[in-house]
Amino acid sequence: MRRSTAHRWGRRAVAAALTDWLSQAAFAAGEPPPAEAFAELPPIAQIDLSPDGRRAVMLRALQGRYQVVVLDFADGSSRLLMASDPEQFLFNWCRWANPERIVCSIRSYGTLRAGQMPGQFRRYRDGRTVFTRLLAIDADGSDQLQLVPEAVTRPGQELAWNARDQDTVLSWLPDAPDEILIQLAREDRIHPTPYRLDIYDNRLQRVRRHHGTVARWYADRAGDLRFGAGYRDLVPVGFAVRDNDLVEVDVSGAAGIRPPYLAGYAPEGGAYVFANQGRDTRGLYRMNPATGEVLETLLADPVYDADGTLVTAPGDGRALVLYHTRDKPTATWFDDALARRVTAIRDAVPGKPTRARLMAADDALERLVVRTDGNGTRPGYFYYDHGARNLIRLAEGYAGLPGLIEPRHVTIPSRDGTPIPAYLTLPPDRAPEKLPTLVLPHGGPWSRDTGRPHYWEQFLASRGYAVLQPNFRGSSGYGDRYLAAGFEQWGLAMQDDLVDALDWSIRENVTDPERVCFLGGSYGGYAALVAAYQIPDRLRCAVSFAGVSDLDGVAERWRNFRFGELSVARIQDGEARRTHSPLHNVDRVGVPLLLVHGDVDRSAMVEQSRDLADALQAAGKPFRYVEQANGDHFLSLEAHRVEFLTALEAFLGTHLAP
Repeated sequence: MRRSTAHRWGRRAVAAALTDWLSQAAFAAGEPPPAEAFAELPPIAQIDLSPDGRRAVMLRALQGRYQVVVLDFADGSSRLLMASDPEQFLFNWCRWANPERIVCSIRSYGTLRAGQMPGQFRRYRDGRTVFTRLLAIDADGSDQLQLVPEAVTRPGQELAWNARDQDTVLSWLPDAPDEILIQLAREDRIHPTPYRLDIYDNRLQRVRRHHGTVARWYADRAGDLRFGAGYRDLVPVGFAVRDNDLVEVDVSGAAGIRPPYLAGYAPEGGAYVFANQGRDTRGLYRMNPATGEVLETLLADPVYDADGTLVTAPGDGRALVLYHTRDKPTATWFDDALARRVTAIRDAVPGKPTRARLMAADDALERLVVRTDGNGTRPGYFYYDHGARNLIRLAEGYAGLPGLIEPRHVTIPSRDGTPIPAYLTLPPDRAPEKLPTLVLPHGGPWSRDTGRPHYWEQFLASRGYAVLQPNFRGSSGYGDRYLAAGFEQWGLAMQDDLVDALDWSIRENVTDPERVCFLGGSYGGYAALVAAYQIPDRLRCAVSFAGVSDLDGVAERWRNFRFGELSVARIQDGEARRTHSPLHNVDRVGVPLLLVHGDVDRSAMVEQSRDLADALQAAGKPFRYVEQANGDHFLSLEAHRVEFLTALEAFLGTHLAP
């Protein structure tokens, strides 16, 4: 890790700094911007303000990856505090633990060590998984420390006693600024133990022993354990902590397909919980978790799940705003005064952005960091000091683009009448008629597209392609019935929804039926590969980034992890998994394929693409395989984004040119 000396950064008020910052024009006619302009990492991945709001620590995109930077708004200085090393680790987040001490989470991708044998460990059979660790450092760059002392183990047994996940902070203990409360699966490989951890000298103090059912502990701001959650025979269970004893609580009334999720304790009593409460959709409630009593309904939508990001006040933990998605990204505010302040910041930004997201705040809610976008504007990141009435632009995203294209929300009828919500992104300088089209299913599959601009479809639209993103059945966000409709439907009904979306686009005259390609990542890559053998006569090509080709391989890996059987049961049984695996249908593939995969991907293992490439080679099928060194599942490095977009453009230029 490296540290730089401090340097000056320009502080500019909005009236002076933003006059010519933003162009509202979409991609101009002529040569489109280069791949690098789209592949640029968002300038700020995460940011946290010090308790007084006068300094910020953030993950800043520098040299194609995220580094830790501290800004001092009082003297205008910035400091590169720590730098990541893609061959060793990347940063997840950073936070002020007290006014001078910063704690950061890092991730690394474990590999099998020399002398170790696959299957040596009870979990993580070959050691290839994601490991998280905590680092602490003072804001001036001194006193750096890797937190959580390594357990003393026998050679080759490091994974057996040092917890894989070490960054689950249960409480930041504002009344004990030298400590944090964390949980570690250290005494038991599955069930975590809560500890108080000194962030200066690494002393660990056990709070209580692990419990044979609890997988996640919850504590209030004072650090008192209040609740434990886990599974028994794959059924969710909960325990209230009363006088240091655990009392089992019936959580079945709050659960849906997914168990309830506790998002924090409310200062007025109870906890903020995402739960179904007997409804098809998931809502946000203030509940007494020890009894299940609903004290307040914050949001219960009959159509959309309330899942999202609940932002709470740094000072007292009360709910401020919930960021979630209906047919478009939505903010539901619980603090009207703060909502007006954030809206005023948004309205002060040129270009009339339609969205503003609170990224950070000080304890007094007087100093804020806000991200704006929407209405074709590039993302902007702003620091606002309410007392000084000063708005400072910290950064802007997609600086090499004149603007962004907003996806359009559409609803598509499926063959059985189920409406399929989707997003359509169109080239800005062409009539929306008979366009070469990419069908782009999302990953997961238990996730969803949101309609927020993303660099993949922005890049494709700039090249003249229409991009259609169906939220096929099995997508999250639309209630339990819609989610469950995709269970055991890999290659079946979920795939039919994608074909029905293509048919709709052709009927609407948007798509040229002779120029269609499927593209996706992760599960979306799987769906693209399935299309390549199910409907090859309707496609020109298919592209899979980090895609799944062998469902048996997925099931085997998931079973290595805690509660993995819950996910395995949602795919298919053994024989059906082979039937609907692209690896076992190579002879039916009828279009050229582009495969891209990172070699340290820990979500879909790189063998999913390696084995498919070998099978395609043996069968004499046309394909190109690109393997990215130190590449993960999320294209976390800017160089990998550029490599992917460049390969994609060349491949589509050959097979699907506008």
